[in-house]
Amino acid sequence: MFVIENSKFGEFTLPSILLVLLMVTPSYSINYVITDVPSEPHPANAIWIEPSNISIADIGDKFNVTVFVNVTLKSFAWQVKLYFNSTFFQALKIGYTNGNKSDFFTEYSPMPVSPRINNEAGYILHGESLLGNDEKAPGYGSLIWIEFNLTQIPPQNCSTIYFSMPYGIDTFILTPQIDTIPIESVVGGNILITDTKATDLPPFSDITILIVVVIIVVTVITMLVILRKRRRRRSKKHEKNEN
Repeated sequence: MFVIENSKFGEFTLPSILLVLLMVTPSYSINYVITDVPSEPHPANAIWIEPSNISIADIGDKFNVTVFVNVTLKSFAWQVKLYFNSTFFQALKIGYTNGNKSDFFTEYSPMPVSPRINNEAGYILHGESLLGNDEKAPGYGSLIWIEFNLTQIPPQNCSTIYFSMPYGIDTFILTPQIDTIPIESVVGGNILITDTKATDLPPFSDITILIVVVIIVVTVITMLVILRKRRRRRSKKHEKNEN
């Protein structure tokens, strides 16, 4: 299962992730499958978020993002740390993109680790590693998905989700020789909040509608009474003139 934390914790590092991968056993399975074909492909070597632009409207709205990679070297392990503004968003769920493993390592039997969610500091941390002599051929694929929700409207109606920098410390892809694969492109995502409450007219309540109807009916009746009185006066004047 994933861990949600409200305080600073000991993070994965290059040596510790390898130790954890040797000791930890699979402890969860998330039935959430996302295609490994990106809709916004990036040339290698790159790591990025899809969709790159997200539009949401109201507090409580949820949205998902997916992390993709594309590399020209063989790979053995990866780790991703993503930051978000926890004043306005919360991370709710996180998982690999193909059940208990990523689509990137879908042809292998990798060792999963428990992801971390820290909604106080505003980041998620996840990783995965192959075992033994396994090695992933160069190519692209998806790693993880994360579900967020909007808790407050940002002052500028926009925010970002971004990878930890510099690349190679908390976010990295490793070769079978445990060398960091150089990445030329590290691309986060933009979130645009379309606050409909600020622009749309508030809906009328039933009482408001009833009051408006009553005012219209009274106005119409009053106008009809005035018209009838005027017609009677004109009729009387006409009779007098004839006499």
